[in-house]
Amino acid sequence: MSVTKPGRLLHSPTTKKTKQPSSMSRKDALLLRMLVFVPICLILHHLNVNPKIVFMTAGLAIIPLAAWTANFTEAISPLELALL
Repeated sequence: MSVTKPGRLLHSPTTKKTKQPSSMSRKDALLLRMLVFVPICLILHHLNVNPKIVFMTAGLAIIPLAAWTANFTEAISPLELALL
């Protein structure tokens, strides 16, 4: 291997590149970010913030939880059919 810049190495042509695992879809990434509303909702509730604001954050918090529940249910449905 030869050095081009400090800290950057060129790979030899015999080096095999390993396939990177697929990245998260945009939908899954958005749902993951929306999970931040779960603790926010709980904190706002315990701080006695306006109930309308707590309700809105709870509504935003339940979206990723409902989506993941649906995904997990679909994932285990073939297992149920196999048991029958």
